[in-house]
Amino acid sequence: MPCETLAVGLPLLRIAFLVVILCAFATFSTPAQGECIAFSDALKHIGANRCVTGNVLHVKLGNAGVHFFDFCEDFRVCPFTVVVLPRDLKQVGDVRRLEGRQIEIEGEVKG
Repeated sequence: MPCETLAVGLPLLRIAFLVVILCAFATFSTPAQGECIAFSDALKHIGANRCVTGNVLHVKLGNAGVHFFDFCEDFRVCPFTVVVLPRDLKQVGDVRRLEGRQIEIEGEVKG
């Protein structure tokens, strides 16, 4: 199965988000290229392909079935978020099970 990408931006916030390579995301495998960066360092890597790691504090359902992974208690001041679009849930699975877990995901960091 080919990999797909997903992305979304949040206006008026200075955050980084990840264009997730879903096949890597679904397997939660560590990339061979090196170690993952902490989600708090994602802003330093905008435009680069990186593995990002962090503890998912909350998985929230937004408008139109979009799921958000919050890595901070207050998402409005958090430097990083992950977004899963509804069309990608079949490939990713039940993302609610990731709440409270440490994850590693790889993709292009967007700002």
